[in-house]
Amino acid sequence: MPHALRHLFTSAALVAFMALGSTLTASAQSADDPARRALIARATEMAIAIQHDDYRQRLLLAFMHSLPRAGAQTEAEALARLQPDPEVRARMLTELAGSAAGTGDVTLATRLANEVAGQLDSTGDPVAHAPLRAALATVFAQIGASDRALNMALAIPGAEARVETLNDMAPYLADPDRFRAALAALLQLRDDPTLTAPLSVEGFVVTLVQAGQVDAAIDLLGPPGNSEPSLNTVIALAEALIERGQTDAALDLRQRLGTAYLRDIATLRLLPALAEAGEGDRAAQLAEGIIAEMETAEITVDTIARLLWLVDVLPHLGLEAAMDGLQAIAVLSTDMKHAGLLADIAAEMDLLGRERLALATFSTALRLAAESDTLALQSQALVTISRGLRRAGRDITADEFLANALSLAQQSRHPLGDGSSLVYIARAQFQAGRPSEALATLSAALTAAEQYTSLGQFVILRDALQALADAT
Repeated sequence: MPHALRHLFTSAALVAFMALGSTLTASAQSADDPARRALIARATEMAIAIQHDDYRQRLLLAFMHSLPRAGAQTEAEALARLQPDPEVRARMLTELAGSAAGTGDVTLATRLANEVAGQLDSTGDPVAHAPLRAALATVFAQIGASDRALNMALAIPGAEARVETLNDMAPYLADPDRFRAALAALLQLRDDPTLTAPLSVEGFVVTLVQAGQVDAAIDLLGPPGNSEPSLNTVIALAEALIERGQTDAALDLRQRLGTAYLRDIATLRLLPALAEAGEGDRAAQLAEGIIAEMETAEITVDTIARLLWLVDVLPHLGLEAAMDGLQAIAVLSTDMKHAGLLADIAAEMDLLGRERLALATFSTALRLAAESDTLALQSQALVTISRGLRRAGRDITADEFLANALSLAQQSRHPLGDGSSLVYIARAQFQAGRPSEALATLSAALTAAEQYTSLGQFVILRDALQALADAT
């Protein structure tokens, strides 16, 4: 969009949305939380005003999911209809239709999907706007229009796009005949010369597992080397096998994953299922093996991910194994100077009844937080400590740490750190049952975002609305 036109659009859109906001404000007076509506209106106005076309469009598309979840479905549709570019408007309406279908509002999803489909049909070009047609096909599957969804998916140009769309549709094809028809159409693409990667059947495999047809899912996945399944597909199938008592077969599935990191994460995610199936000793041995490897390996971002999963799964393994593992990873977290991980570990120790050790670990976490390089990092570390204390039932102390975190964030002079910290604090305030304080903190984050470039505004506005939606 030319620079001059962009400013004209931005100005006109702001005027239109602010006019809409005046009617929304009037209706919001009877709502439970006018402050929430005011925050939504402000965030949306700021999003419309972002100068960078790509960041603005990506943010507005994200809003089509977060706004309805935050109770602002009407505002989301109005925002989409403000867009002067027909293709952008259609993309936003399609995203909103998918969001509506996901929350059970079939009436709205159907109306919007039919509207966009009509616009595409009016072009007279059945292959134009392929990405939009793919998204729309999935929406039609979500609302139960399976025949229309399948016909639209099969008309999409490009074998890879059709494969992706058919897999996306699979979970929503409740009718067995439609499911089989879609799967047959997918398998016909196996030998398509334009397909540059092994045929993916992931959507159909997971759907079969969820329907209890584990053997059919295994047959469809095929032998090792046929294709590399995703982590979530392996987990879904492995958990079903563990439930049937086929532990070895379940753990063998990990070898289909392409990296040691993914195999470790799969192992960790399967530990609770193993423990529940009476394989607690085996689960503990697997956890010990991963921890032992981490103690001698170089510390990377992947190390943190493994530690986070360990904090979650170790308590499922029984008191002795859990405490041994938590103490071992507490040493690793201290060496890494990771206050947040230590706070989570301390909370689990406290919940397991080891109060003295938990308090000592919280103390170490607090020391590491104080040693953080910036006020923003100190603030975020205190939030994590507060969250851990709250999980351990120490609400009063948790509130004190959260207040200190807010004070540090307000003192920060680093714009991105300031805004990110404030959103992080707001999430903790929502979780603590303090919605009014959280809304005020999110408002402060938006104020901080006004100093940012388009990228910074994109990040803060996206995260702020996501936090609000998650708390609704």
